[in-house]
Amino acid sequence: MVVPRKWKESTMEMGVGGSVRAMGDPTDCVFPEVHNHLYCLLGVQLQVVVVAPVYGLVTGGAAGCVEGEEPGEKIAALRSSSVCSLGIRDDLPQLHVLSAVCQEFSQPRRVRLAQGLWLLSWLAVMCGAFIFSLGVYLKIELLRRAEVMENTEIHVVPNILLLVGLASMGTNWMASRVCQDSMDVSRFPRWKVLLLAWFAVAALLCCLLVAVVVLSYALQGRLEESLKIGLRNGIRFYKDTDVPGRCFQKETIDRLQVEFRCCGNNNFKDWFEVQWVSNRYLDFTSKDVKDRIRSNVDGRFLLDGVPYSCCNPASPRPCLQYHLTDNHAHYNYEYQTEELNLYSRGCRQALTDYYMGLMNSTGPGVLSVILIQISVIVSLRYLQTAVEGAMALENPEDESVGYLLEKGLKETFEELKAKVLDMVKLAQVDPTTSEESPEAQEAEKGDNATEKTPSPPPAS
Repeated sequence: MVVPRKWKESTMEMGVGGSVRAMGDPTDCVFPEVHNHLYCLLGVQLQVVVVAPVYGLVTGGAAGCVEGEEPGEKIAALRSSSVCSLGIRDDLPQLHVLSAVCQEFSQPRRVRLAQGLWLLSWLAVMCGAFIFSLGVYLKIELLRRAEVMENTEIHVVPNILLLVGLASMGTNWMASRVCQDSMDVSRFPRWKVLLLAWFAVAALLCCLLVAVVVLSYALQGRLEESLKIGLRNGIRFYKDTDVPGRCFQKETIDRLQVEFRCCGNNNFKDWFEVQWVSNRYLDFTSKDVKDRIRSNVDGRFLLDGVPYSCCNPASPRPCLQYHLTDNHAHYNYEYQTEELNLYSRGCRQALTDYYMGLMNSTGPGVLSVILIQISVIVSLRYLQTAVEGAMALENPEDESVGYLLEKGLKETFEELKAKVLDMVKLAQVDPTTSEESPEAQEAEKGDNATEKTPSPPPAS
């Protein structure tokens, strides 16, 4: 115990019940016996030695962690207790309670924490592999329909999944190695510098996974617009089977309509507005062909028909592809009331529902991975601080305290903010040193000219 200077000449005696009485001081204050280990509301067991300057020595506990490096700075707030008189309580400094959650770890408990974290780390590695596989699958599905998409903005989602999956497997494998070395006093210190970077990378991965979930919903409008323009161009180039770069457009659209059971961009009427039959398959000697081309301002051969891939095989009536708006072209047929044997849903809506269903289904899986990753971060932080605290003890097998934050959340944020500002200031160039005033430059030139002027020769 540390005795203040004013009390060096005072006498101290133990009273009844273990109380400490300071003799020779005007206050003659009696401090009841207070155990060094107290449990706070969070179940945190701490040992605090409190020095009350001027009035005497107090041993007590506090429900929190006390900031300060010197023993004289570790002062507990005893204002709420009736240990001393009112004047003494008013003179006691304020207690600074950290918001960090502390836990005591014995040697067996540290071993169990390391073993459990090792298993959790490998589970996180498998989750990283799952995220990577999810990104690969989504990337392949998007590339399969790249011909009917105007841009690739939606590809940011699988790209982030691929990056996060690979990084997650690497970081969590590193966490498993830390768990193995945490029981070896000679091998654990080498991870001390790397762990700071590890926590930063792991936190960044969690933020990126949250961004994936947000982007999966936020990019729906961009996906619809991209499919709208891409499908419109795909239908317009459907006939260009002999044009380089577009020769597979017909096959792509037909397979798309058959696979997703859709027709056109918005509906089957989109085919009425484009010429989807190549000129090489038109008989220009036919009167019907000539009339249709002449009746169109752009000279296109337009039909009130659709490709075969729009036909619905579930319809009981044979497929009607041509003259869909002509009631007299087919027996017992009414265009306005007849339930056509064509797919009624447009391909843009079908593809949007498909891709949004894929990305929305990844949401619960990604959120589960985020929870597992956060568990790894918290557990590894407890293990790191507990092992470092045990290594600082004389007997490394004694109990040590593990915590998340060394200081409070606000103080930690302020400290990080100050460090960032210091780094920014160091990166900036001081304008006073780089740019001099014109007056200073002229004065410097005058001094240089004076130095260069030769001295006159001595008179004879």
